[in-house]
Amino acid sequence: AGVAGAIKAAQMGRRAIVIDKPKFDAGVLPNGLDLFFGGPTGLFSKALRDAAKETNVEAMRAQQMDDDVIWKQITNSIIKLAMRNSEGQCRTLARYGIDYLQGSAQLFGEDDEENIAALNKFKDDLDNPEDGIRSVKVSKAAVTDNYVGYLEDTEVIVSGTKVLVSTGSKSNRFPGIPFDQSHRVFDSDTVNLLGYLPRSVAISGLGIIGIEFANIFNALGVKDVKILVRGDVETSTKKLGMDMDVANELMRLLTKSGVEVLEGAAVD
Repeated sequence: AGVAGAIKAAQMGRRAIVIDKPKFDAGVLPNGLDLFFGGPTGLFSKALRDAAKETNVEAMRAQQMDDDVIWKQITNSIIKLAMRNSEGQCRTLARYGIDYLQGSAQLFGEDDEENIAALNKFKDDLDNPEDGIRSVKVSKAAVTDNYVGYLEDTEVIVSGTKVLVSTGSKSNRFPGIPFDQSHRVFDSDTVNLLGYLPRSVAISGLGIIGIEFANIFNALGVKDVKILVRGDVETSTKKLGMDMDVANELMRLLTKSGVEVLEGAAVD
C-alpha cells in the first residue's frame, strides 16, 4: 500500500518519498538492498511454497546431498526471487521520481517544535497554509543510490502535507514462548531466518498460515509435521468461517499427505 500510495501521489504531480524500515538486518544485502522491500506480507512463505513445488528433495537426498546443502539451494532460489521483486520496486520508484529512504519513522505531533519549525520554513510553498505540515523523524536513515552502497546513516526529518501510514501486518507473539532465546522457535515473520531443513516441525494453530506452512514443509520432505490445536478441529475451522464440508476435506487431505493434527494440544 505504501508504494502504491506514493505512485498515486506522483501521478497527481506531487513529490513523494517512501520511508521503510527493513524487517530484518539479515534481509539487507551488502549493497543496501532490502530483500523484503515492497513485497507482499508473507513474501517468504509464498516463495518457499513455490520452491517446495519445484524442488524434489527425495531425489536430492538420493544423490547423497546433505539437508544443509538442500536447504541452501532452496533459500538461494527464494533470495533470487525476493531480489528481483525488490529491485523491480526500486526501479518503479525511480521511474516515477519517488525517493526511497530506509529507516525507522516516528511521527511528530502538530505542536512539536520540529513540526512547527518545518511549517515556518515551508509555509510559502504550500498550496493552502491551513493544510499545515506533518513531520516525521527517521532514525538510522540510509539512502541507497540505485540500491548500491549506503550514502548515509544518520537521523533526518522529513516533512510533507500528507503522511500515509502503511505498516503492514505482523504475527502475534504470545508471552512465555522464547522466540528470541531459541534458534528453533519461529513465527511466520521470522521463519525466513531458519538456517536448515528441519527433520520435524510442530506448528501451533490451525489457521490459514499454519496450514500453509504444514503443507510447505511436508512438500519439502519433512516426515514429521504436526499441527497443534488448542481446542478441536471443528471449533478452530468455524473461527475461520470455513464450511464444515470444506474443513473435513481439508483435514482428510492433510492426514493423507502425512500431516498429523493433534487436538487439545498447545504450546505453553
